[in-house]
Amino acid sequence: MGIRIGEVSSRYELLTVNESTKDRERLQFLGPDEAMRFLQRHLAADDAVAGVRRWAFELGLHHPTQQGFLQLLVWGLMTGELWVAEIKRVPGRLGRGGKGKEDPPKPQPKPQPKPKPKPVAELVVTVKNLFGKPVKDAKVTAGALGSMQTDKDGIADFGKVTPGVYDITAEKTGHGKKRNGPVEIDEKKAVSVPDGSKTEVTLIQHPECANVAFFEGSKIRSHYFGFDHKTNIKAAVNGEYWVPVPAKGSLTAPTNKLTRDEARWVSVAVGKQAEVEIHFLFKDAPCIPCLANTTYQVVPANVAEVVTAHIGTQHAWFKIKGKAKGEATLKVICDGHDIGWFHIWCDVEKTLLVDVGTIVTNRATAAAYNLGTLATYMNEIFSQILVKFSLKDIGTIDLSANAALATLETTEYPTGGEFQDGTTEAQDEVFLTAMDVAAQAAVAARVTGPTMRAGARRLYWYTPTAGAKWGGMNVTIGHPATFIFFTSLPAAYNTGAHELGHSLKLRHPSDDTGAGQFAAHNRATLSTAIPAYAATNTEPASAANPAHSNIMANDPTNLMGYWPDKAARKYLRYHQWKAADRS
Repeated sequence: MGIRIGEVSSRYELLTVNESTKDRERLQFLGPDEAMRFLQRHLAADDAVAGVRRWAFELGLHHPTQQGFLQLLVWGLMTGELWVAEIKRVPGRLGRGGKGKEDPPKPQPKPQPKPKPKPVAELVVTVKNLFGKPVKDAKVTAGALGSMQTDKDGIADFGKVTPGVYDITAEKTGHGKKRNGPVEIDEKKAVSVPDGSKTEVTLIQHPECANVAFFEGSKIRSHYFGFDHKTNIKAAVNGEYWVPVPAKGSLTAPTNKLTRDEARWVSVAVGKQAEVEIHFLFKDAPCIPCLANTTYQVVPANVAEVVTAHIGTQHAWFKIKGKAKGEATLKVICDGHDIGWFHIWCDVEKTLLVDVGTIVTNRATAAAYNLGTLATYMNEIFSQILVKFSLKDIGTIDLSANAALATLETTEYPTGGEFQDGTTEAQDEVFLTAMDVAAQAAVAARVTGPTMRAGARRLYWYTPTAGAKWGGMNVTIGHPATFIFFTSLPAAYNTGAHELGHSLKLRHPSDDTGAGQFAAHNRATLSTAIPAYAATNTEPASAANPAHSNIMANDPTNLMGYWPDKAARKYLRYHQWKAADRS
C-alpha cells in the first residue's frame, strides 16, 4: 500500500512497483536531480518524512541520515522499484439540495521529454585459488546487490546491475587468502562499476592446509607387518607432536628417527604392502579440499613408496610398499611444510624352517597340538620382524628306552616333585641339550615316517606328568632347539613363540646383555607398577598389574617379557626387529 507524500492535502503518493495504477498517473522525472528536488520539497517537514520512513523501513529501505534516506528513495525511483502517483480529482456528487460543485478540470501536464535510458552496467566476480584454479561454491557478496555462489568455473555473474560503487567479498568455509593462514574472506572495497561496461573482479580463496597428520595401525592384522607406537613414546604429558594441535607450518620431521615425539614405526617387507590408518587434525574448521592438496614423501625415496597418493577424508586407510632394505621417514607435506610423519623399517622377508614334535620319556607323555593353528599363531607374531615360519610335523619321538637320558632326566626332579623345581640353569641346559641330541638321533634312525630338515630349528613338546616349574625354555640364546613344558592352548603356543624368540637371539628386557634390544626409556620402567592401557587398532586393552622385574610398564605386552595374559603378549618393537637373527 502506498503512502501520501507531504501533508494530508497533498496530491502525490509514493508507491511500489507492484501496486495498482488505477486512478493514478505516474509522475515522470528527468533525472535523479529532479527527483531529489521533488522529494526535498514535499518531505521537508519532520512529520511528513517520519511516516514515509516507517513505510520505507518495511520495504527494507532505511538510512540513519536524512540525505542518505532521500538518496535511497531516488535510487528506487530511477530503477522503477518506486514511483510517484498523482491522485486524480473525482467530480463532486450532488448534495441533498440537488446542487453540487465539481472539481475544476485538472490542468493537463506539459508534455515531458522522453526519459533517458536506464543506466546499464555488468558485474562478474571470479574466485580462484593461488594456483589460478576455480573455486566452486564460494559465497560472493557485492554490497546492496546481495550474495550468490560461484559455479564450477568459480564465477559469480551478477548480470546487469545499477552503476555504482560496491564492496565485494568472497568467502568459503575452510578457505583463506593464503595457505597456512587463517580462514578468512578476500575483499576489494569501493569497486567502481561504471555505466555501459562490464566490470570483472578476481578474488582469492585457497583451501586451508591441514595442521597435522598422525597414524595408527590397520584394524585388520593381515594388512600390516609390524606397528610400533612404543619406541618413540612421549617423554611428557602432551609431548606428542599433534597435542595440542600446533599452528600451521610449525612442524618439522626430526632427522633423528628416535625422537620421542610419538611418531610410529612401521615394518614392511621388500615388494610387499603395509596399511596404516591416517588421521588429520585441524586447529580450526576441517577442510576436505586441503586433503587432496597434501603430498606424501618418503625420505630416502629408495626405501619405500606411497601406494595411496591421495586422501579425501580426515580418517582413511593409507598404504606404502617396501622397495629396498633400509630405514626411512614418510612425511605428510602441505605447502612445503611437514604436518605429520612416521618411520619405516624395510627388509627382505625371510622364511625359516621349524620342525615340531612331541617327546615321550618315562616321565613325560605325548602332547596334542594342531600344526596349522600353530603356524598361523607363529606367523602373526613374527611377521613383525618380516619372518615366516615353515612348520613340519615330525610327530611323536619316543625316548623312553634311552637309559642314559633317563638317568640324566632324574637330576631335573631334585625335590621329587615338578620338573626343574630346584635345578640350576646350567643343569637345565645340560639335560635339554642331551634330549635334543637324542631326539635328532631317534628321528634320523627312522625307516619310515617324517624326518628333520637340514638347517631347521626344532620346537619340542616335553610335558612331564608331574608338571613343570616353568612354561618352556630355549636351550640357550640362539640355540636351534626350543621346548614347551605344558599343553594348555593357546598359552602353550605363546610360550613357544617366546622361546623361539630366544632362538632368534632375542632376550628378556631384564637381561642386561640385551639392553640394546629395547628403547632405554621403556626398559627403565622395569619393576614399575603397570598402568591400565586403552585398546588401540593393533593391541587389546590391558588391565593394571603390579610391578614385575621382567615386565616394562611402558611396554608390558612385549613378547619377550612375562606379561601374565599370554594371549596379549605378542608385540615386538623396532630395536627387536633389528636385533632378531633372521638367518
